[in-house]
Amino acid sequence: MKQDHPFHFDSGYVAKQGIANTLFNKLAALVLLLVSLPVFFIIPIIIKLQDGGSAFYAGKRLGRNKKTFTMYKFRTLTENAEAIIGAELVSTSTLKLETPIGKFLRETRLDELPQLFNVLKGDMDIIGPRPERQTVYDEMCKQIPWYDKRFAVKPGLIGYSQLFTPHSASKKTRALIDNFYLKRSHEVKSDIVLLSYALSVLLFKLMRKLPKVALKVVKHLSPLYKSPAERRELDRVNCHKTKVNLWYKHSEEDSSDELKIHLSDLQGEVININEDDVYIALPHEITNDIAAIELITQYKPLFQSKARHKSVHCEAKLKFKRDASSNYPDAFMYVVSMRKLSPLNQLKLHKYFLHKSIS
Repeated sequence: MKQDHPFHFDSGYVAKQGIANTLFNKLAALVLLLVSLPVFFIIPIIIKLQDGGSAFYAGKRLGRNKKTFTMYKFRTLTENAEAIIGAELVSTSTLKLETPIGKFLRETRLDELPQLFNVLKGDMDIIGPRPERQTVYDEMCKQIPWYDKRFAVKPGLIGYSQLFTPHSASKKTRALIDNFYLKRSHEVKSDIVLLSYALSVLLFKLMRKLPKVALKVVKHLSPLYKSPAERRELDRVNCHKTKVNLWYKHSEEDSSDELKIHLSDLQGEVININEDDVYIALPHEITNDIAAIELITQYKPLFQSKARHKSVHCEAKLKFKRDASSNYPDAFMYVVSMRKLSPLNQLKLHKYFLHKSIS
């Protein structure tokens, strides 16, 4: 068959069948349920106390062969959230729909634990493509090449693309990654390795975030707590060992219509960053118009000793200058806005700089 695309697959997911696969899914779900039993008492109480609503969410999803089933989760959004957002993804929505503990549950994937009952019922497997809402499939996924191949198997509690890409990754990117993985590795031993890795990184994330979230929950449930005024600023992530290179426009005397840029000799340090802006410290003052920036950071995967360098390139514009701080008394401080990120650069920004993926 002619491959008209470098990432074209003439077959998608390889259906996992047999007694070994069934035993693995049932046994793993049962063990995880027993281990997480205390969570099924603690989290519903916190959710109930925070807004009085239901602790659980039950929503319709597309399963194998697009058969509809009811998927269970701990509720992380307001109770009418699904009707409000429609086919929009929660990760891209500008609406404030998350409950006080919802963000923590979503980041640590604790909200997915009730789907262990779906695995025991036979609606889902432990490893597989994540189940999709009918409205999201109709509006966003129906026209994506190879997307329907995910329905050849049961959806999974843990998806390969879900584990290694941030929520903001496009549906097309996630479908490509899922197809690539499950077409090549569909044995029980591969599922065991992936499950072990997922549990390790989630436990690490849980232990790191739990103290801060526990304090937040205690404050929120206190009778003296007053809700702060709504804040629309994006969360900023403090950076470590992250550098920035600036690219300037050529002199305006250049009559060419084509935008030409050159690398500045200014290399600075990134202090913090969000999805739109980057706060930087430079050894010298900016004297030309910024055209683009390059962000470079070190990324060290879990269980690996060697760090890798990851970079993001995008158009940029100087937003404003800030006064020098006590930490950078001799530096020139600027906030630069990032513009027109390609899908690949946006994925790398969210994964390696904003740390929005699980792993």
